Amino acid sequence: MTQQEEYGSELLNCLCLYSCLRWTELPFEERMDEKEEEEEINDEDIVTLKMAFLKNDLNDNHLDLNDLPSLVAKTLLWLTRESKIDQSLKRSIESVSTVIVGNGRPSMDRLSPNSARLIHSYLSTLPESSEEDKQYIEKLKEVGEKEKDVATLSETVLSYVKSIQEQEEKALMDKQKKKFDEWNERRRNLIEVQTKRLQLKMTRREMEKELVQLGEEEQRLFFFENRLLLEKSARENEEIAKETASFK
Repeated sequence: MTQQEEYGSELLNCLCLYSCLRWTELPFEERMDEKEEEEEINDEDIVTLKMAFLKNDLNDNHLDLNDLPSLVAKTLLWLTRESKIDQSLKRSIESVSTVIVGNGRPSMDRLSPNSARLIHSYLSTLPESSEEDKQYIEKLKEVGEKEKDVATLSETVLSYVKSIQEQEEKALMDKQKKKFDEWNERRRNLIEVQTKRLQLKMTRREMEKELVQLGEEEQRLFFFENRLLLEKSARENEEIAKETASFK
């Protein structure tokens, strides 16, 4: 979604935010466990082609992203920017994104208790941590324990999703209905155009058929008249020939 830059639906944006935050809350092993379905491959069906091919890395930090932490961090950052959630919640999620992508460690005075708890949960499950990171994790724990009853970031986003769900779903349905009406109207117009073309084609065929019939009828009507004219012309020619012969 982030790589395609599709941010038109607020409901979809927040659902993606929620799923990314839930991913961040998972233990390290579950976060990085990419389960791939094993597909049975028949060696006889494999066709090998050899060709010269050179693929350069884009290095644009967008389309070439393929590791989960970077994708999740960028998704959190961009969806937070595009969504309409509270500014304080945006800052908290941006802090989490900064930690996930490894672009630094936010200062404690900028962290809310729920963001501190999430960052603490994320960093404490990493397999390797420096001494500086361990000290930072301890400070995060202290900040997170100041308000234990505060909802997690994912719960806050989910609460916001539920508050806009009915309105956004109605907006999506209205949008789809409008698109369907536009498609149906366009389809109706195309059918009318095709119907008119077919009617014109049929009318042309009928006119051509009628012209052929009229031509045949004309030949039948003037057949005997033409015969009489030919016979008269033949008699006149015969008389002229006789008169010419008598003068010789």
